[in-house]
Amino acid sequence: MALILEDGTGSNPDANSYITIEKLRSYADLRGVDLTKLLNIEVERLIIKAMDKLENPAMSFKGFPTSDSQPLTWPRSGVYDVERPGKMSKVDEIPRLLEQGLAALVFEELAGEPEQRATKRKLGDLEIVYSNDPPKQNFISAFDSATALLAPLRELNGLGMVRG
Repeated sequence: MALILEDGTGSNPDANSYITIEKLRSYADLRGVDLTKLLNIEVERLIIKAMDKLENPAMSFKGFPTSDSQPLTWPRSGVYDVERPGKMSKVDEIPRLLEQGLAALVFEELAGEPEQRATKRKLGDLEIVYSNDPPKQNFISAFDSATALLAPLRELNGLGMVRG
C-alpha cells in the first residue's frame, strides 16, 4: 500500500501519513541522517510504523478532530499555533511540528535495536561480563527528539503549572 498524504481536509478515508517520502528524505538529509541506501518501499514502511506510534490513542493531542469521519488524528480545530503565539492554527493545516515529530519517530524506527555488543572480555585473571539488555527505565526522557517536538501539540492530561 502506498503512502496517502493527509492534505488537511480530513476527507480522504485512505490517508495514512502526514509526510511524503521526498519530504522525509529532504528533512533527513538536512540533519545528516543517511536514507540513501534505503529503497522508497523501505522508507514507506518506516513511515507507516512511525505513524502507528503517532496515531496511538495514548498520544492525546490538543483540540478536536475537524470531522467525525477523518481517518487520522489531524487535522484538528481549537489548537493554538505554536509558531504564531496567540493565534489559532488553521483547521486545514498539518502543523510543521507534527511532520517533524513524525520524522523523528521514523529516525527512531531506523535506529532499531542497539547492536549486540561483546558479552565477555578476559584480561589475564580479570573477566568482565557485559549485558546486552538495555538498562530498565521508569521514565521517558524529556529530551527525546520526537517527544520534545510533539510536546507543544499534546494534551497535558490536566497537569500544569500555576504561577502566582
